[in-house]
Amino acid sequence: MTVNLSALAGAGAQFFDANGDPLTGGKLYSYAAGTTTPQTTYTTAAGTTAHTNPIILNSAGRVPNGEIWVTAGLNYKFVLESSASVLIATYDNITGINGTGIATNASAVTYNPAGLSAVATTVQAKLREYVSVKDFGAVGDGVTNDTAAFVAACAQTQDVFVPPGTYVLTPTGYELKVFCRLFGVRSASIINITINSTLTNGFCMQSNSALDGLTINRNLTLTTAGADGNAIACWPSGADNPVPQEFSGISLKNLTIVGTGSQRNLITFLGNITNFEMDNLDISGVFLSPILLHWRRLAAAPFDSYHPRHGRVTNVVCSAVSLANARNGPYFAATHDIYVENITTINCEDGIVVAAGDIGGVFTVGDSVGKVLSNMTFVNIYVDNPSSKGFWVAGRSDFQSSIGNRWFMTDPANSTGITINGLTIACGAGSTTSTEPLDLYFAKNVDVKNINIFARSSEISRLATMWSVWFRAAVNCSVQGRINMSRGARSVTSLNCAIQDSIIEHNRAMADVLSADYGLTVQGALATAVVSSAVSLGATSIVLSSVPTDIYPGMIFTNSGNTFVFTQSACTSDNVVTVGIQPAPAALSAGDIISVQAVTDSFGVLRNMFNGFARNINAAGVTGAFVKNIRVAFNRFNYCQNHHVYADQVDGFNLSQNSFEQGNQGDTSSGYDVSLRIVVATIVAENVFGSELNNKSVFNVYNLNGNVGAIIQNNVFLYHNPDTTTYPLASSVYLNGSGATGAADIVLGANYFGPSVVNQVLPAAARRSITVGSSRIGFATVIPTGGVWRQGDKVFNISATVGQPKGWVCTVAGEPGTWVSEGNL
Repeated sequence: MTVNLSALAGAGAQFFDANGDPLTGGKLYSYAAGTTTPQTTYTTAAGTTAHTNPIILNSAGRVPNGEIWVTAGLNYKFVLESSASVLIATYDNITGINGTGIATNASAVTYNPAGLSAVATTVQAKLREYVSVKDFGAVGDGVTNDTAAFVAACAQTQDVFVPPGTYVLTPTGYELKVFCRLFGVRSASIINITINSTLTNGFCMQSNSALDGLTINRNLTLTTAGADGNAIACWPSGADNPVPQEFSGISLKNLTIVGTGSQRNLITFLGNITNFEMDNLDISGVFLSPILLHWRRLAAAPFDSYHPRHGRVTNVVCSAVSLANARNGPYFAATHDIYVENITTINCEDGIVVAAGDIGGVFTVGDSVGKVLSNMTFVNIYVDNPSSKGFWVAGRSDFQSSIGNRWFMTDPANSTGITINGLTIACGAGSTTSTEPLDLYFAKNVDVKNINIFARSSEISRLATMWSVWFRAAVNCSVQGRINMSRGARSVTSLNCAIQDSIIEHNRAMADVLSADYGLTVQGALATAVVSSAVSLGATSIVLSSVPTDIYPGMIFTNSGNTFVFTQSACTSDNVVTVGIQPAPAALSAGDIISVQAVTDSFGVLRNMFNGFARNINAAGVTGAFVKNIRVAFNRFNYCQNHHVYADQVDGFNLSQNSFEQGNQGDTSSGYDVSLRIVVATIVAENVFGSELNNKSVFNVYNLNGNVGAIIQNNVFLYHNPDTTTYPLASSVYLNGSGATGAADIVLGANYFGPSVVNQVLPAAARRSITVGSSRIGFATVIPTGGVWRQGDKVFNISATVGQPKGWVCTVAGEPGTWVSEGNL
C-alpha cells in the first residue's frame, strides 16, 4: 500500500489551544472526506502501523511519534478537539503531500465558479447540470449500435449531451421519443439513423423537447409510400398520443440533416402542434419534402382535424442531390400563424408549397377554426432551379370521395392572409417551359412583395414560353417586384387581383420576341357544364356532373336568360360536386346546360414599368365572357414590339395617367400604343403618348367599331409614327368604323396635341360626341345614320361650307332618330 505524508500535521506539527498553550491531551480524529466514517492514518512511510483514532497529542501538543501518513488516493477529514472533547477545528478534503487523492463523493468537493459574485456549489451538482448519452452506455464508435442508450438518454427531462463521435441508431418503431434537449457539437456529433421497417421514425419529438447542434444522416430502405421514415417527426397520434393531445414548445436548431435511400420526408410535424421553432437547418440529399408541416385528422367520424400553428421556420437551406431526388421544398399544408424567413431551396421540383390539404379546413376544430392558411408570413425566400413550381399557394384541395368534402382557400367562411416579402426564383437547367415560378391557385388574400423572377443566362432562350406569375381562381391577391422573363404575369380567372409597383421586362433581344410574349395577359372564356340533379327555386347549391373550369366565389353562370352567382369554389378535376350558389329566380332541371363565365374580374395594373414585350398588356375575353373591370393606371410603357396595350372583349376598361414610349418597335402596320377592339365603357384619360421621338406606333389610340362608350379626354398626344407615306392613316386617335354609319360614339374632350403630331383625329368624318347637361353634342360630316340619340341632341357639321347645313338637331329620339337641318351657312 502506498502512503503519503499528510498535508495536515504530517511531520513535527504542534497544536495549541485558544490561549496559545500546547494542546496537551488533544484529540485528532481522521475520517473519509466529507463524512463521519473513520479512515486510518499511519505512523511511518511504511504504512504498516496505524495510529489510534483519535490520535492523542502529548504534553507538547504534538503527535506522539511526530508523523502522520495517509493512504494515497484517498481524501481525509480531520477533526481536532481538546482533551475535554471540545471542538476546536475541522479540516476537510486533505490529501497526502504529492499524493493524487480525490474525493470519494463528488458532493463533498466544492466547485467555485469564476466570476464576480459567483455562487459556490459542489462538483456533483455541477456535473449533474447535464448528462451525456455515454452515461447510458452509448459508445459512438460508428460500429456499436447505440439505439438502446439513446432511448434511455432521450427519456430524460434535462439536457443530454452527445459528445463528438459517430452513433449508430436502428429504430424499429417510435421508440426514440425525445423529452429532453439533446445537444452536441454540430460538425462532430454525428448520428446515423437507418430505417428499414414501416411505422418507424427517427427522433420523435415530445412537448418541450429540443435537438440542437447535431448532424443526422437518415438512410431509408423503405420503398412503400407513407408518412413514416423521417429523421425527425412529431405527430400527436396513436394509442399513447391521441390526436386531441397538444404538443408544444418543440425546438430544432443548428442541425445538419442528410437523406439517403428512399424519397420520403426528413422532418414531419403533423396535427396538433403549436409554439415550435426550426432554426439554422441544413438539409440535403434525397427527400420528398425536407420539412412537412401538415394537418392531421381523426380516423373516424367526426373526422376532426388539427393543425400545426404558431411556429417559426428560419434560416433553412434545402438542397437536393438533383431534381429526381426531391419532390418539394418546405411544405405547409393547412397550417396557420407561421413565420418563415431566410429559406433557400435548390433542385426541388416545387420550391415552396403552401396548400389547403385535403379536408383540413372542413373539419377544423379548436384554435384553427376559421384560421387555416391565415397569418402566414414568408420573408427572404430563395428558390433555385425549380422544375414545376417555384412558390405555389394552392388553396384547392384534393377531392375526397370517401368523405365527400373538400376545402378551398377561397371559401367565404375562411379568413386567410398570406404575406410574402422578398421572393427570388432563379429558373435554371431543370426548369421547363411548363414551370410556373409563382402560382397563386385558388389563393385568397395573398400579398406578394419584392419578387425577383429571372432565368439564368444560359436558359433564357430555352424557357421562352414560360409564364412567370399565374393568377388562377385567385381572390384578393397582389404581386409586386421584378420579372425578367420572356412572359410576365397571366390571369386565367381571378377576382380583385393586381400587379403593382413592379418592373416587368422581356429578357431577350427584340429579334427573339415572340408574338405571344406579353408582359401581362388577363383572360376570359366561356364554358358549359351539366346540372347533375334538379335545383329547386331559391336553392343555395347546385350539383354539377363535371366542372368545366376553375370556379371562384362571385363567378357568374347563366341558364335560359337567368343569372346565377357561385358562392363557393370548384375546379376542373371535380366530378359530381356540390357548389354553393346565390338563390335564383328560376329552377334548374337535371341535365340542363349552364354557361359559366370564366373570366378575370377587377384586375389592377398600377405603378409598373413594362418593357420589351410584343404586347405589354393583353386583355382578351370572348363573346359572352368579357374580361371585366380592368384598371391600368400610373404605369410607364417604355418599349414594345407591337402594342403597348391591347384590349378585346373587355367590359369596363380604365386607362389613366400612364406614359407610352417607343411603341411598335417592330415597325408594322398593326402596332399601336393602345388598341381598343370590342370594349364596353372605356376611359382613356390623362395619359402621355410619345414624348420620345422614336415612337413608331401607327396610332396612339385605336378604336374599333365595337368600342362602345369610350371617353378619351385630358390626354397629351406628343408623337406618333410620322411615316404617313407608309401609314397614311397614322394619327393620335383613330376612330375606325365610328363614322356616320358606326354604332359607337366616342367622347373626345380637352386633349392636347403637340406640334409633332401629323394627324390628330382620323377619319375626320367620324362621329364624336360630348355630353353637355342632359344633351349630347356630336361632330360629324353627315346626318347620323346609326347610334341611339335623344330628342334635342345636336350634331355639328365639321366639314360645313357656304351653302351647306351648319348642323342637325334630333327631333324624335331613336336609333338613329329623326334629324332636322339647322340651316345652311
